[in-house]
Amino acid sequence: RLALAGGDLDQARVCCQDSISTFADLRITHTNYAAEAMLALSWAALAQQRFSEAEHSFLNVLSARGSAAWETMDAMAGLAEVYAQKGDLDRAAELFAAVFRSSATADATQRHALQMAQAMHLPIATSRGVASLERTHNRTVDALVDEILAVERG
Repeated sequence: RLALAGGDLDQARVCCQDSISTFADLRITHTNYAAEAMLALSWAALAQQRFSEAEHSFLNVLSARGSAAWETMDAMAGLAEVYAQKGDLDRAAELFAAVFRSSATADATQRHALQMAQAMHLPIATSRGVASLERTHNRTVDALVDEILAVERG
């Protein structure tokens, strides 16, 4: 995380990949550090505009099912940014809406997501954004994650 925060994206990616490999080598299937390493790897890939890699990594966090709620929301915010960068603004708006309405979303993630949504001119405060909020309102985070993963697999 320090390398990522310091802007050394290549070093951050190496550290995160090493951590993830170590967990796999030791056959550690659940640790809070694995999701954190995968998130850092995802954000580094996104910062380097490696959108396919970032998408894959964020999806891995979502499919892990052992992540903390804030980690799930962080991954959803990152995935929303990936979708927006790839031009899928409807999916991005829906995920950003879920991030905004979740009490599990960390304050820093909400601030970052709002900045990204505004910078990308996503219609969060328009009728389409309101419709996205309404679509996500009655679904649990798990149901939304299941839907995301089903679309990606299908």
